[in-house]
Amino acid sequence: IGYSLAMMNQNKIIRCWGVSRDDIIMVTHFSCFQCLEEISALRMCKQELHITCSENQEIIPMLHFSLLDGLKIQFKNSPKITSRQLTQNQRLLITMLLTRKDFYLHHEQLQLALWPDSPPERARKNADTLIDRLRKKLQELTGCENMKNYIVLKGGIISLQHSLTDISIFEALAKKGLALAQTGY
Repeated sequence: IGYSLAMMNQNKIIRCWGVSRDDIIMVTHFSCFQCLEEISALRMCKQELHITCSENQEIIPMLHFSLLDGLKIQFKNSPKITSRQLTQNQRLLITMLLTRKDFYLHHEQLQLALWPDSPPERARKNADTLIDRLRKKLQELTGCENMKNYIVLKGGIISLQHSLTDISIFEALAKKGLALAQTGY
């Protein structure tokens, strides 16, 4: 398995005749936790299959954020969620996360942005409530069972995990195009 994944990665192959998407997911999932070409398998999962693997070996579909044509969110094959379906504060929280490097935001930054005049205890409670309501709203609209895998609050840091943006896809394709142009294609 490790050799096959290494060859697929080396030759930039992501699909094989007679091998289903589910089979490729199973193989890459297995290889991630057996340390067989783990980096190649994780890259293939994220970039090509749009899934990730959790620390407890669970396959997690990516949550997609579209920003190039207005804010839209999609999970698996669910209908796209538009910004109109979210409250102003929910949109602001998502925007703040998506515009930060690696989608991380300090809890205090959110509190100061939305409730600058509130006492710290009240602002913290408001922020926690906003995070919970956003998770519930996205869970309701996407059918995803556990939004805590995606909107994570840990150690005073709010983060978006297992997520992908159309901007990151555009950047990857632009880099690939530039690399091809430099080689004469």
